[in-house]
Amino acid sequence: GMEEMQEKMQTLLANAEYAENLGAAGKAKVEKLRALNTQHEEIELEYEEKRKALELEFNRRYQPLYDERAKVLAGEEAERAGMGEFWLVAMTNSEVVAEIIQDKDRAALKSLRDIKCVLSEEDAMSFTLEFHFAPNEYFSNGVLQKTYSLIDDDEPILERAEGTVIDWKPGKNLTVKTLKKKVPNKKGGKPITKTKQEPCDSFFNFFSPPDLDELEDLDEDQEEQIHEFIQADFEVGAAFRERIVPHAVLWFTCEAMDEQLEHE
Repeated sequence: GMEEMQEKMQTLLANAEYAENLGAAGKAKVEKLRALNTQHEEIELEYEEKRKALELEFNRRYQPLYDERAKVLAGEEAERAGMGEFWLVAMTNSEVVAEIIQDKDRAALKSLRDIKCVLSEEDAMSFTLEFHFAPNEYFSNGVLQKTYSLIDDDEPILERAEGTVIDWKPGKNLTVKTLKKKVPNKKGGKPITKTKQEPCDSFFNFFSPPDLDELEDLDEDQEEQIHEFIQADFEVGAAFRERIVPHAVLWFTCEAMDEQLEHE
């Protein structure tokens, strides 16, 4: 515990002093090494630029395939062929995504017709997931979006996640449950039934992630919980971006799952 921490700190301080206390010859060599490092960083920047350009170029090349896929899955003959639940099945075959889908969400997710992933032209790392829905009895939005904004530090860091506000139809909100409670009637007579709504688990909470700016007011436990939640949420986003959107058919047929099992 504490002793280990102190030992580590002492080692670091001693190391910093070592570099500080080099003689002139040693310091001259450090300067040369720094210059080499600067060149390395310049090449890295060039790599980042090229990586971004490649990512966007190939993303554009995939688009016609995605458009074609959407056509294959559209319309009544696709539904008659049993493809109406294509996206729901693909999603539930991904372990990460299946975890946040509740039984009661399934009816609403049957009207999901397409999932698109739009990359940010600025950095190619940030992205927006678009969930396109057929008209349904649950909400009036045609498209629900979830945007992940990433900062490129040494590793990509999630800056914020934002989602669409869902326009639920009356009595159809899957993210709340209605609790009925009988309270005594002060005037005598029958007890009065009061209803109150409480948040509950639902896939559709995916579209209202916690606001990272509000973390300052929380205690450590709450903060840790929220960080874990954000981490898990980002894993779901990444599963859509990297696996489900590009290779939906393999998730639908379970072939991707077999691979998933082999890799574990």
